[in-house]
Amino acid sequence: MYNSKSIFSMTVDYFVRDGLWFLCNSLQNAVPALQSAILTPNIVEFSRLCESALGVHGVLTIQDRNQLQKLACRLSSHLGTSLFLKGQVDIITTPDGNVIIGDEDGCPRRCGGQGDITSGTIAVFLLWASRVISGNEGKLAAGLASSQLVRRCAKLAFSSKGRSMIATDIINNIPSVLIKIDEKA
Repeated sequence: MYNSKSIFSMTVDYFVRDGLWFLCNSLQNAVPALQSAILTPNIVEFSRLCESALGVHGVLTIQDRNQLQKLACRLSSHLGTSLFLKGQVDIITTPDGNVIIGDEDGCPRRCGGQGDITSGTIAVFLLWASRVISGNEGKLAAGLASSQLVRRCAKLAFSSKGRSMIATDIINNIPSVLIKIDEKA
């Protein structure tokens, strides 16, 4: 049988959905820093993490982006891991207090699976970034690249499918968006 300490001793790259729920419930125990991780919560998951880790309530009522950014930095530092807070703007933080904002226009609708696309693209970009950028700077670069890619792909998907767009519509736009990025480079 696994306990929270043995599970956290395994290498963990990122959490999605149930992993974030598990982390919230495990924060009462001594959880080691997840230095290699990038947590990717949405605002509801972020709220739960803030309540569990920091004792901060009312996160869902915060409207000020700067206040959310400060809270994301505080949580990232407290957990010892990087954070990619998904929202109207994406807030990417590292435990040492560095922040980058992904605020490129996307689409007015998030669909199921979009967070999984974000997590997957972060993993790919983190691998690529690790070849040329070390440490937390690579995490910031990977987070921003993922934010921009997913937002551009979602914008294209929404323009062609409207509110009926699904995650595969976003994925189908990845090749054309990457080609456009390569042409500009």
